[in-house]
Amino acid sequence: MYYDPYGYAAGAIIASVVVGLLVAVAIYVVTALFLRKIFEKAGVANPNVAWIPVYNVLIFAKLGDINPLIYLAAVAINIIPFLNYIAWIIPAALFIAIAYRVNLKLQKDPVPFTIFAALLSIIWLGVIAFGQGVWNTASKPVAGVAPVPPPPWATQAWLMDTTTWGGVPFQGYAATPPTAPPPAAPPAA
Repeated sequence: MYYDPYGYAAGAIIASVVVGLLVAVAIYVVTALFLRKIFEKAGVANPNVAWIPVYNVLIFAKLGDINPLIYLAAVAINIIPFLNYIAWIIPAALFIAIAYRVNLKLQKDPVPFTIFAALLSIIWLGVIAFGQGVWNTASKPVAGVAPVPPPPWATQAWLMDTTTWGGVPFQGYAATPPTAPPPAAPPAA
């Protein structure tokens, strides 16, 4: 058995925990700063909500046209042991959908920027936060740019964002199920 009379092993463990905590705090601060800038671009009434740990992600999901409660449930299901080995794909897929919509709204090329978001999300946040893009939706169009169309899941009430939160701007379209065509006129007599 190894004997450590000077406590080097305990010191190494404590140092690694402290370094890990410092890295986690740094990632949190940088992410919150980037989200705050994105919230300013999107017109969120109080962009300082980017500092609230779970709420900032829910607002980001809302800006990406995903129901924030569905996103929260997708993340929360990963707490269940053994199910989390396969359930991680749900919030990952939702994040990719959110990134795609945010890229569209900031006039970024959606496919390469979404791949960028999937691989290097913190750097992607910085690029879109401090990039030249202006927030563009159907309710707040940018001059000379076509408004962003509704998402493909706009008719899926369970996935489409239908929540209304004070201070978070309306994105310009609502989940409306497709309507039936008008009835044909009766034949002329």
